[in-house]
Amino acid sequence: MLERKVQTDLDRMQAGWGRCIVVDPELEVWLFGDSPRLDEALGWSGRTPDLRAWLQTVGEWPEGMPKPPDPERAFRRAMYEVRLPAAASLFGAVARTVSLVRCHDASFVALVEQLRSWFPPDASHLSGRD
Repeated sequence: MLERKVQTDLDRMQAGWGRCIVVDPELEVWLFGDSPRLDEALGWSGRTPDLRAWLQTVGEWPEGMPKPPDPERAFRRAMYEVRLPAAASLFGAVARTVSLVRCHDASFVALVEQLRSWFPPDASHLSGRD
């Protein structure tokens, strides 16, 4: 496993490195998780079908998968559908509001736990609004 190999190499160097975490699958599992915040950020709230169902209908998100195979394309297609222009502020808004609590990917949970151990005084920014 890649994570074990890199961690072993880091330990061997004894350079004060902390911990190796390989995030697989991508962080998009978090973004396309079970939170209504992505729908809200994209202006999709109240639409029928909801964002996930619509992405499945148009073939961007096969049923049973934790995220669309091409998350960026799915995100942009949804933006196009609601006539929302791409803007860095939109991506920032999504990142600030989608909670990490609902992402259950083991590697992502390990990353969040490591960040919380490094920044313990006020980790409230890691929990989002959900």
